[in-house]
Amino acid sequence: MALFKNIIVPVPPEASYVRTTGRVYLIRKKVYNSETQYNVDKRTTIGKLNSNSGKTMNPNDMYAFLYREEFSKAAKGKEAPVIKRVGMYAFALAIGLDTKLYPLLVDTLGPQNANFVMDFAMFMIVQKSNVAKDFEVLMKDHMLFSEKLYSDSTISRYLEHLITKEQIEAFKEKWAATWLNQRPEGRRKVWACADGCNNNCEAEDVEFAEKGHAKSLKNIDIYAYMHIIDAETGDEITYLLYRGGKVDSKAFVELMEVLKRYGLELAGIILDRGFCTYDCLLLIQSLKMSYVIMMPEGLHGYKQMVAQYGEGVKQIKNICASNMYAVEGKAKVFKSHDLESKIVLCYDNKNGPERENYLVNNVLEAAEKANKEYDENPMKKPQIDDRWSRYLNILVSDNTFKKENASQNTQKESTQEENPDASQKSAEKLKNESQKITGDSGENSENKSNGKDSALNEIETPDKPENEKEDSQRNTSSYLPIKVYANPYCSIKEETLQKEVAVKGFSCMATSDDINAKTAVKIYDLRDKNEKLYMVIKSQLNSDVARVWYTNGVESKHLIVMIASMLRHKLENACKECGYILTTAIRELNLLVIQRTSDDVYFAVNNANTKQEELMAKFNISYDSFADIASQETNRVKKIGVWEQVHTMARPEIHEPETDTDIEPEPRKRGRPKGSTKKNSENAEEVEPKVHKKRGRPIGSKNKPKTETEKEENKEPRKPGRPKGSKNKKGAINAKAKRAAAKNEAQNAS
Repeated sequence: MALFKNIIVPVPPEASYVRTTGRVYLIRKKVYNSETQYNVDKRTTIGKLNSNSGKTMNPNDMYAFLYREEFSKAAKGKEAPVIKRVGMYAFALAIGLDTKLYPLLVDTLGPQNANFVMDFAMFMIVQKSNVAKDFEVLMKDHMLFSEKLYSDSTISRYLEHLITKEQIEAFKEKWAATWLNQRPEGRRKVWACADGCNNNCEAEDVEFAEKGHAKSLKNIDIYAYMHIIDAETGDEITYLLYRGGKVDSKAFVELMEVLKRYGLELAGIILDRGFCTYDCLLLIQSLKMSYVIMMPEGLHGYKQMVAQYGEGVKQIKNICASNMYAVEGKAKVFKSHDLESKIVLCYDNKNGPERENYLVNNVLEAAEKANKEYDENPMKKPQIDDRWSRYLNILVSDNTFKKENASQNTQKESTQEENPDASQKSAEKLKNESQKITGDSGENSENKSNGKDSALNEIETPDKPENEKEDSQRNTSSYLPIKVYANPYCSIKEETLQKEVAVKGFSCMATSDDINAKTAVKIYDLRDKNEKLYMVIKSQLNSDVARVWYTNGVESKHLIVMIASMLRHKLENACKECGYILTTAIRELNLLVIQRTSDDVYFAVNNANTKQEELMAKFNISYDSFADIASQETNRVKKIGVWEQVHTMARPEIHEPETDTDIEPEPRKRGRPKGSTKKNSENAEEVEPKVHKKRGRPIGSKNKPKTETEKEENKEPRKPGRPKGSKNKKGAINAKAKRAAAKNEAQNAS
């Protein structure tokens, strides 16, 4: 049981203590001891004596539980955790400062709301959850931007009331401008990709929640959203929330108007099949913007390209990527409109055969299963999966099963007339069992328990087209061979299945005129970043459900989702450069901590490994940064000075050389530099090559006049004796020295 050594409280009057050990306890009740046959006191320890006087003590957890008011008054903020995890806080603050995300949140939402947004974004990244009731428990020992830990009711109040729609729109607009200004001058126009998604929403009073095509395949209300990101870097630009039943292509038109209002111009856009509509394509062409849009299989342009180039696309000259062939042409995209576009037809040499085998094997398996069931029990109608029923001919009429069911119902009615009580009991029993299984009640459960007629009506096949009706009347011997049955229930349509198999592996993209086939394939591969974004939002951030009430709550929650995905994306890019797995990095960042002493002073613990140090260098974080965080937390706990709501962090300065002369050149290694060649003719003019002289005198040369050195060498040798006119220099010097010595002696004598 934890003992709070930094908190001192008076010993309660009803408590007792042991002077030798300092244990302070309460006698809660008496317990009978069978061995001694006496009642024994049961003692509950509540702390330990702090002084010899026996009047004060250090409380423990039990004292804090039993004496809550006294403990809270004595604590006065001293119940801070001994260890605080600061890894994610430091990286989130560094990313927020580098991208100007955190100052922008403070400017638009206010310091208190901005700190809450950053805290909840960290919670979503670290815990992979967005459940508000878990925040107070799971983030208790984490360093936070906010001054205190918020409960789930306070979080709901922030989401639904304190963060307004006007603040959210102001942030989105300013963030788009900030993102644009951070790009280089010559690269302000970028390729972007957009896609739509939706979340389940069971909350009431949400304006844009309605029935639609839910990704969860449930028949509940949903709200939709569309994120647009930089296709090259994966950075988020902005997002749009809209009604769950609205088509993505119409929402894209609204999103382009939002970008125009923000002053953003795109170089090109990458879209999926759901955006290939006449209105969407006409808008993009009117904006004179490049585009790459995947086309659905049923469009006129898709069919025309497959019919024209399908057989000849698999040629060596058409290879554009690994296992990918592509050819381009121009055609009408829509049959009812004259809008033309360049279309790129692609064939995946790896995925195509796999899809062909998958389709054929499943159709054969469905036919074999249905025939086997019918052969074993001709009175029961086999069930066929709707995905494969269009490739099968049903050879047995449904009337056969209805007549049999009618005869069975007649027998049941006669039995009920003979014994009405037993039939009523069996009907009630069947009704109760069906209610237990299906969970239905009332008329629905009664209809489901009325025998086989209602079940067979639900499985009835839809009306067939005329060509399929003709196929069902043909001889079964012309279809693909499967196991032979005397009376088969179904057979395979060769022509229908062959047409479907022939188009497997093909795909078409509508592109602008300035993009060729090879470039279109490379550009469309960039759309994978958008798919990963939605995967992160739904699985890694656990935001596939709203979990809030009211319209403003959904809007505020999705703003935090955007902030969390941006922080996680920046951290993921840095981890890739360091060879660090992101999930491992997030888990190990919690091991970077600051620790509290008994004097309520926090200090940084130097326990980072090599990969963490490399990751810290990417964001310009050092051990001094953690020491500064520890100092700020110490001041907050001790209430020294005024706690600053806008957070900062000490970071090492980056010294960039002003000129090239500040950079010391590396010493040159031995030998010729790698990749160097002989000097060209321009350098040869400056340094003339050395010419080796041939043997002998050059042709046409003359005797050159002798130089002074040659004249001295040709002088006659000196004869013995003194030359004429010379004096005895040595004797003259000696005479002068003698005269000077005599003069000095005379002066000394006087």
